[in-house]
Amino acid sequence: MRTLLRGQKHDYDPSYLLASFQDFKSLLLTISDDAHNYRKKFRTLKSLRGLLEIHIQSDKFRNERGENIQAFTTLALKQVSVELDLLEKQLQYPDLFTLTDKLSHPTSSSLVWNTKTYTKRDLIELITALTDAGAILSPNGNSIAFSTAVKEFASFLNITISTSQAYNERDNIKSIKQNPASFTEKLVCIQKGTH
Repeated sequence: MRTLLRGQKHDYDPSYLLASFQDFKSLLLTISDDAHNYRKKFRTLKSLRGLLEIHIQSDKFRNERGENIQAFTTLALKQVSVELDLLEKQLQYPDLFTLTDKLSHPTSSSLVWNTKTYTKRDLIELITALTDAGAILSPNGNSIAFSTAVKEFASFLNITISTSQAYNERDNIKSIKQNPASFTEKLVCIQKGTH
């Protein structure tokens, strides 16, 4: 959604839009897979669908944003519609979704992030570096969306990181000109024994 609202020149690049769509889809699935508060899910998904429909119908959108953004928005709108349809089906036929919910929430990890020594920002910096480098892949071999990586690492290390916090920190990390990767540099020094 930031891509749609911001509309900077590099946002029209197909590879950037594909990565943005993967992040969008991952965030959408996080919202949809939340087992609580169906009313909030409906409101969020319907509001999102309405916003995407407005973007598609906007004259400014058609004239200035180009085919790539239009394709991105159309895909995003279809994905939101699919999730709304699934949510309605889940409410109508809850028994069909019970087994799927149990399989998608495996037992939690016993590991924890060392919050006495390292911050959430440090973990987000590490996740940013790993996803940007393509070091983490999905089971089918595709690159993983940043929001998915954050969710998985947070779950694995029993720490709470909101998606908005993760994106804000990632933007801050990437915008710092001097020493943007202080945590990863610290890890290199520790490994070399020069800290």
